[in-house]
Amino acid sequence: MSVRDGVPPLAREDAESWDETKEHESRTTREEELIRETSSGAFGALCSERPGDRWPVVQGLVDAEDASRLLLARELTIEEKREFVDLRIEGWLRAIPDALSRDLRRDWARLRELGKADLELDAIERVVALEKLRGSRGA
Repeated sequence: MSVRDGVPPLAREDAESWDETKEHESRTTREEELIRETSSGAFGALCSERPGDRWPVVQGLVDAEDASRLLLARELTIEEKREFVDLRIEGWLRAIPDALSRDLRRDWARLRELGKADLELDAIERVVALEKLRGSRGA
């Protein structure tokens, strides 16, 4: 994976998150946009802080019932979204037996480092392998 300008390819391709325009928007405007994007007013506290200073707020939202909606929001940076997903997965892994969680942690660490194209290829290969296990011959 190559990094240009300090931004990993996946972040460059998919980053529609916090940018310069957010610097000039009012907190109210940002909150309104966040509500539109997530269909929830529960995340307004994020708008009171700048990226890099709001990690405690993000951590407090990880276990919220509709927290996954934050991944749709432009308010979070791509790095905040990655950390958010890591926290969600870590919480899930703590709830399963150690033997299984060790293997899944290792797999997650590997998948997390893949670029978009490699991740898509990995997903396709897994779907094909699962179809072979099921004995399916469909498309």
